[in-house]
Amino acid sequence: MPVLWILSSTRPDRALDGLALTPVAGWPEGVYSTPQEEVPVRLVVLSELPLSRDTLALRLMGRGVTAERAALELAELAAASWERRLLAPLMVNLQKKLANNPPDDLTEEEKELLVNGLKLIEAIEKKGWRQGRSEGKLGVFTHQFARKLGAPLSDSQQQSIAQRMKTLGADRLGEVVLDLDAAALAAWLADPDAR
Repeated sequence: MPVLWILSSTRPDRALDGLALTPVAGWPEGVYSTPQEEVPVRLVVLSELPLSRDTLALRLMGRGVTAERAALELAELAAASWERRLLAPLMVNLQKKLANNPPDDLTEEEKELLVNGLKLIEAIEKKGWRQGRSEGKLGVFTHQFARKLGAPLSDSQQQSIAQRMKTLGADRLGEVVLDLDAAALAAWLADPDAR
């Protein structure tokens, strides 16, 4: 028998009581079911779903904090992730369509979608800026290390610099490349425990 799935942005207490809906064993928090299978109804309360990548697509359909948080989580995913590839363009397109309407013609839900779409776009742009900035710094440090060593860097040396950029930070890399002579710098790069 087909199951009727209902999505609710917030907890509908009267519906939960009226239909005698109870949490479904083995499912995430926020998923409810009727006790009788003759009328199979499932209710998903989007605001109660766990904050996980598995529930992200559903939470994007929520309202308020739930949808806003989901949009920001979506922006933080890698650009190659299936969620970013499929869901972000849908949200951006929806945001653009809504932005073309006069504000007075929009419903409260549409205004909220418009705002969340803008937040998603801003978060993706900010993440891209941070990554570009980090990659730019890494390129500068790679150039400085190669110049100080007087030779092109090997793949392992480049990987070591990139890893230490993440773990030690740009300030430490700057100190090392400026303070150490070529021999000490080569030894520092070769030592996996160097700080």
